[in-house]
Parts: sequence; C-alpha cells; structure tokens
Amino acid sequence: MGSVRMLLHALLLQALPLCSMAASILGFFPFPGNSHHHLFGPLMERLSADGHEVLYVTPISWKSNQSNHTELMVTNYGPKVLGTLDFIELGEMNIARHSHTVYNQIIYLMEHVLQEEGIQKLIHSKRSFDAVIMESYFFQEANSALIHKFGAVGIELVPLADSAWVNELSGLPNSYSFMMDYKTMLTDQMTLSDKIYNLYVGYAATLASYYNLRRMQELMDRYYNYTGWESRPPLTKLVSNRSIILINKDPLLAYPFPTSPHVKEIAGIHILPTKPLPKRLREFMDEAENGVIYMSLGLNLVVSDVLQDSFFTFLNVFSQLKQRVLMKWEADYDGSLPSNVMIMKKFPQQDILAHRNCILFITHGGYMSLVETVYHGIPLVGIPFYGDQPKNVIWSQEVGIGVHLSLKNLTEASIKWAVKEVIENKSYRERVQQRSRMVKDRRHSALDEAVFWVEHAIKYPNALTPASAYMTFLELHMLDLGLTVLVLLIVMVAILCFLCKAFAMLGGLSTNKKKLKAQ
Repeated sequence: MGSVRMLLHALLLQALPLCSMAASILGFFPFPGNSHHHLFGPLMERLSADGHEVLYVTPISWKSNQSNHTELMVTNYGPKVLGTLDFIELGEMNIARHSHTVYNQIIYLMEHVLQEEGIQKLIHSKRSFDAVIMESYFFQEANSALIHKFGAVGIELVPLADSAWVNELSGLPNSYSFMMDYKTMLTDQMTLSDKIYNLYVGYAATLASYYNLRRMQELMDRYYNYTGWESRPPLTKLVSNRSIILINKDPLLAYPFPTSPHVKEIAGIHILPTKPLPKRLREFMDEAENGVIYMSLGLNLVVSDVLQDSFFTFLNVFSQLKQRVLMKWEADYDGSLPSNVMIMKKFPQQDILAHRNCILFITHGGYMSLVETVYHGIPLVGIPFYGDQPKNVIWSQEVGIGVHLSLKNLTEASIKWAVKEVIENKSYRERVQQRSRMVKDRRHSALDEAVFWVEHAIKYPNALTPASAYMTFLELHMLDLGLTVLVLLIVMVAILCFLCKAFAMLGGLSTNKKKLKAQ
C-alpha cells in the first residue's frame, strides 16, 4: 500500500510542472505552402500533446487526435497564389521585382483570409492567448498585430534560413564578407566581386522589405481594427517584438553564421519515426537488388506542368539504369513505363529515404528535403527552381554530398552523368553518411529543442531579445553615427579652411604694413 502511495505521489509531482506550465497558444499560419505546414504541424501537435491548449489557424488540416488541439480552417488560396506564379521566372527575377511579385501575391492572400468570418471573429474576440506563433517574416508582417491584440508573447517560426531580412529584424544584420542572403548563389568563400554582389543583394532585399512594410501597415490598419487598436505601436516596432525566433536551419546543413541570442535553429522538427511502407512500395524496394533511386521535386509546384517537356527525357535515362526508380509525377500517364520505374502522384518520402535500398535522391533542393536526405544518409542530385533551393544545392555540392543539375541543362546526357556520378563515386555516400552521424549526435531532438524554447519564451518574455532588434535602419547600421562623424569632419574642415584663410589674410596685412614702412 505504501509503495502505491509513493508511486502516486511521484506521478503527481511529475504532473505538477506540466499543469503549471500549460499555456494557451495561437498558431497563425494562413499561407498555403504545403511544405511549410510540414514544419508547423509537428510543432503544434507536440505542444498540444505536452498539455498546451492550441488553436491552429491553417488552410491545410493536420488532423490531430489531441482533444486540446483545435483547427480554425481558412480557405486554401494555394491555386490562386502559388498556381499563378511562374517559379522558373521567379528564380530569375532581380531582387526588387522578386520582392514586389511575392508581396503582391501574399497581400492578395492576406486580404482574402483576413476578411473571412472566422478570422474576423477571432480578431474581435475576447479570447486570450499566452503566445502567438506565426511565420509573419515570410512576407506577412501585418499579422504581428496579433501580439498586441492578445497581449501575448511573440514567437516567430521561419521556414527559410539565411534571410537578410530576418537577420535585420533580429537585430544582427548580415556581415556581407561571408554571410549571404538565400537568394544568392554564393558560398561563404567569396572573391571581392562576389562580396560586392552579395552586398547589393542583401541591401536590395532588406530595403525592398522595409518599403513593403508600409503596405503591410495599411493592411494591418484595415483588418486588425479590434477594440484598443489605437494604442498599437507602428509596425516598424511591432514586427521586432519577438521573444524567440525559431529558424528552419541546422548549422551542419548550411553555412554556419552567427545569430542573435533569441534566434534558435531547429531544422529537423518535422523528422518522423519511420513507418512501414504500403505493400506495393515495400515489395518494389525490397526486391531492388541494385538499389532504388527516388525522384521528387517538391510539394509547392506541379512539377509535371513545369517539366512537361522533360518527362520522356527522364524516362529514357531511367530505362537504361539497372536501379529501380520511384518517380513523383502529378499528371496522369496511361502509356507504358520502363519495367524498373514506378510513378505515383504522392510518396511517403521520409519512409522511402529511410529504406535500406534507397541509394539516391533526385530533389529540387528544398531545405526540408535536404534535412531528410542527410538525416537518412542518402546522397543527392539537385535540380533547383527558385527561392533557397539553388543555395541549398550549391552547398550540397560544396560539401561533397551531391551534384547540381541546372534546369536549363536537362538533357539525357547530363541527367545520366549526374546519376552515375553520385551512385558510382562512393565518396558522395561516405560524406553524407558522415554528416548524418553529425546531425544525429545531439543532446535533444530538434522538436524537443523547439518546444523548450517556446515554453522558455512564455515563462520569460523577451529575456533574450537584444536592444538592437528595436533599432531603426539608421541606428542598426550605424548610419546615424556615420552621418554625425561626417558632419563633424565637414565642420572641422570648414573651420580649418576658415582659420587658414584668416591667417593668410593676417599674414598678408602684416606684409603690406612692412612694405609701407619700408617705403
């Protein structure tokens, strides 16, 4: 009887911290990027599993089984926002046009989402939240108003790493001698001309985002007009009010850069326990004596539309290989396929990469795919389209875990060379497996780390946020100091010139007097 009491007492003591820490959390993620929600969903699920009350605003249901996990569904504007973009053209745009194009699309999304009845009820409700988690730094800064509305702790979840704009808002702007924005295709070993280009890209992206804050301020004032909004700080201040910024990055899977103290890198929170494959897939992979090549070029665009002309090019190459191939292709195809090729519209990617017979991943280079392939020790052939994908693939090639294949060079010869190079040169597999061991060698899982910092921020708001996060552009880049020094130098030079002229005049007068006396 005594042992039972002791056990119950121990269980009660374990439960007390959870009960005292249980918080009400709003996860506000209306952007319809499928890959983004593979990042958000696991965190929201885990927070609810740990006892927190979670309201998850999303266009893509996570289908949680937790009773304290509620979803507020918004319209999925993916086809209208993402479906109208030419991603290849987007990847080739200059920085100003790229920023303007993306902001236009997402402002269209936000104007429609923020008008929806469920969202307006939430904005004007009397609900309270301890924390708001959002991805506002991904072209949605107006949603920062939720922090003021609910008097909540602000927590940012950033799907793209190495953003000059995010670093700007965190209070530690890029040092362009070795830190690059994700839109460049540079490494951390730059020539002087590379550094000049890197400086241009970083400041162009940052200034374009500052310019678009004005548009976001207008959007915020129009739709976030809850009672008491008049006391809300301007967006230029509110956008930096973050206790923690969680970034989808691992310094072992990218160029390692310094960060502000409240920036935490949590790439890998979406890694799931391996599940058994469906019977057809399992048999296809189990019986592959020479291994399996897996090809998937992402979730956010319909690859079968973008690469329609390359479909048979890939099939012709795959038909010549002794390996089996799993090829993700969204369009229907009723024609005959090579005997070693299986096509499906969707695959359980992580479970395929975890299979013992998977030997190569042909990928678009999205960061979450990069994390998964390194985690499971599979080398890659990268075919990037836009965004951070070129940077990720170039990094992969730089560290020797894969090769870069350009969209403009998708020929049978180039595809065959890339595939054979990575499969037959064992150094790629050796390097990626070594890096996999490095990534897994950690005290806590990435998801545990993310949950810890969310709870830490709720307990100690803004404890790690530096003063620099709230500085203006002029202050943060010391332009005010530079201008002051410049003005002082100009004044000093002017005074010196005046004194020189004065002394010259006095000297001239003295000389004239001497001449007069001599006469």
